[in-house]
Amino acid sequence: MGRSPVATRSLLSRALAQLATRLEPESTFARASTALRIHCTPQDEETGVASSRRSQDAAQRPGSTSPTPSVLFLPGNGHDPVRLERVREEIEAAGQPFDLVEAPYPKAASFQDLLDQLESRHGTWSEAHPGGLIYATGIGGLVALSLRARGAFAKHPIVVQGAVLWGLEKRWFPRIMRLPGTPHLLAWAFQRKWIQARFQRHHLRTEPSPDWSRRFFAGYADGDSFAAWFDWLTPGLLRELEAQVKARPAALERLEAWWGELDSVVGPEELAVTERALGATIPVRSFPDWAHYPMIDDPKGWVREVSLAVEAASQLP
Repeated sequence: MGRSPVATRSLLSRALAQLATRLEPESTFARASTALRIHCTPQDEETGVASSRRSQDAAQRPGSTSPTPSVLFLPGNGHDPVRLERVREEIEAAGQPFDLVEAPYPKAASFQDLLDQLESRHGTWSEAHPGGLIYATGIGGLVALSLRARGAFAKHPIVVQGAVLWGLEKRWFPRIMRLPGTPHLLAWAFQRKWIQARFQRHHLRTEPSPDWSRRFFAGYADGDSFAAWFDWLTPGLLRELEAQVKARPAALERLEAWWGELDSVVGPEELAVTERALGATIPVRSFPDWAHYPMIDDPKGWVREVSLAVEAASQLP
């Protein structure tokens, strides 16, 4: 006997709540983290580029004539600038150790069009900051690797944190999101207050204000943009990327993965799958006290770690 429309919608709501709060089983991290840990520390619109304080061409350390080191930030799916508000405050309080430049994703007809636009738009950043660091989180990790595989930003060290990579092919969440209409349903679900509350309890370690929460989830409101990622990032695209990396092995140079041991969204098994697909080993740093959003939960620690990374990047030949 078939379900009524009301019952079906209720079932979908419960399922989407699970998707919104349990995107990846927490227990998988414990199984994989020991094998993957290489280094451990005590801690984690189309209008163009926004920087934290000064333009990328004129940024300098206070009291110094040398340019301020720069970090190009490739965000995850559903990003809203509110996610970086706390680290911008910490950067300011720390005396501007680096300039944080967001790379918002423009509207694009395809994934290749997206990469073309990003490369064109931020080519000036690359030229102005030859020692700059690229920091990519979530889906931004695959964007960064795709740019590198086509020869873009070849000299810039890349940190991918909590990155979505080859797990796109096998993990159940991306597979469900490829079903017609599901991304739009999830975008709808993310605007429900009770689902937002559950998501925050599972994935954020700090208590946000109502206004902050509203802006955080506004990034997921555009169902079309949310769906585009799952239309583009298919197993076929991964095969193409594997071939590109094989033809350009330097794409994996100066690449490091950071993972928080409390990350319940994406675990380090994502990297294990990626390494098998690419036939390469990617250095990993593990952070015991970080979850998926260290720039929100631990802004001071995040700024400290990124400051050290960008300082090291600026010393590379």
